[in-house]
Amino acid sequence: MRRTKEEAAQTRESLLNAALVEFSEKGYGSATLEEIAAAAGLTRGAIYWHFGGKAQIFQALVQERFTRIGSMLSQAFTLGGSPYERLQRILVHSLTIAENDPDYRAILELSWFKMEMTPELEAGMKERAEATWAFLDTISGLIRSGVRQGEFRADLNPRDGAITAVGFLNGITSLWLMSPDQFSLSEKAESLVDIFLNGFRA
Repeated sequence: MRRTKEEAAQTRESLLNAALVEFSEKGYGSATLEEIAAAAGLTRGAIYWHFGGKAQIFQALVQERFTRIGSMLSQAFTLGGSPYERLQRILVHSLTIAENDPDYRAILELSWFKMEMTPELEAGMKERAEATWAFLDTISGLIRSGVRQGEFRADLNPRDGAITAVGFLNGITSLWLMSPDQFSLSEKAESLVDIFLNGFRA
């Protein structure tokens, strides 16, 4: 039984990896189940068995990859330090992961540039939006603590600051994705974050 479960898990992961490649190369709309199955060395029936269809495999792919990245960012948050230090660390990690994790980069490119919003994807995109707002709440809490401790400006609205921080991350990352040869996120992350956070300082 254990081997059967392990084989099923391996098959599922193979399908997800193949789907990521096919979606990235062709876009969600143009990629077919036949191509995904062939890339994984499996049959189309395997996709229906594990996921049910193209929308379900796409949603699982996005959800699981973003969940993994969320766990990595949570570790950065729990390392401790002042609110400023923790916020700086989370922002830097968010930028560097986009360059250093190929799967995450591919998911970002796919969800931002290579997919069309269709009714079958609405539920998955809603879940992702909710995760983004949860991340924003975490940032807002850090800023609120920083204001109380005198690290951040007394007039800084925590929610507005968090919205600005998420917009900063998305804007810098999308700019890099469009022209990754122009600069390195890993090399520039700390200086870019410091420039941004200077507007928060008390």
